[in-house]
Amino acid sequence: MIIDTSAYSALQQGNSDVQNTFSGADVIIVPVIVIGELRYGFANGARPDENEAVLQRFLATEGVRLTDVTLDTTKVYAELYMYARKNGKVLSFNDLWIAALAKQLHMPLLTLDKDFEVLRPQLPAGLLLI
Repeated sequence: MIIDTSAYSALQQGNSDVQNTFSGADVIIVPVIVIGELRYGFANGARPDENEAVLQRFLATEGVRLTDVTLDTTKVYAELYMYARKNGKVLSFNDLWIAALAKQLHMPLLTLDKDFEVLRPQLPAGLLLI
């Protein structure tokens, strides 16, 4: 499964539903977009070094993989952007990139962000909204 920033944050805060979902996953894909959002949050927080250390331990965990956008991802991004606008929903650009990666890789997306709900029909592998 692919995770967004809200899923990572909920995991670190001890959300049991997210912990159970993580424990049942063979692989956890972390988009580099999520890393950027997290590091922005760390920079604005009281414990940036501690949060970065926790992130590094997480990324070193077996089964956790990073992924980045490709030229193929840009096509999916454009499709999802148009679909969301057509359905009256404006998502952040970062959320659209994350969703595009989920669709491109045929992986379910784990999130606590209800904004992704508009894209559920476009994510064939599913949307795990907790």
